[in-house]
Amino acid sequence: MLDEETFTQYYEEYFPLIFRYVSRRIADRAEAEDLVSTVFLKAIEQRESFDEEKGSFKTWVYRIATNTMIDFFRKNAKNSHTALGDELIETVPSQEKSANRLTDEHLEKDHIHDVIGTLSERYQEALLLRYFSDSSIEEMTKILNISPNNTSVLLNRAHAAFMQSYTRLTPHDT
Repeated sequence: MLDEETFTQYYEEYFPLIFRYVSRRIADRAEAEDLVSTVFLKAIEQRESFDEEKGSFKTWVYRIATNTMIDFFRKNAKNSHTALGDELIETVPSQEKSANRLTDEHLEKDHIHDVIGTLSERYQEALLLRYFSDSSIEEMTKILNISPNNTSVLLNRAHAAFMQSYTRLTPHDT
């Protein structure tokens, strides 16, 4: 169980990380802020169930955040828009691009967001945990509640799906 002082320290440490994690999936800042507040309210309410022997606070709070976002997307499926994608630009294979394309980074980021939005929620979640939350495979395993092997497979498939969609949806110069 977490005492108030320890919880406050964790809150101060993890609030910005959880906000970044949530805001990468939720494009609307106000909605992201509301969800992060919900995550920490749930954490406060459930702090008696936290057991450091079963896992770190990071894993525990990211799991709460993941479940909160899943609930959010289920309720708002038709209105959901992902904000994930900026850092994935680095994973896109280099290809010859026009000078206009190279100078317009904003359009590239918008395109990355659009591509990620075509992926399943599970793939988006895997990419978000790995690339934006710097979660290890072990941490992802606990957050997603799957085996380490399945976590690696999921991450590889998510990355492959992203690359395939990116290639398919990227306009090619002729």
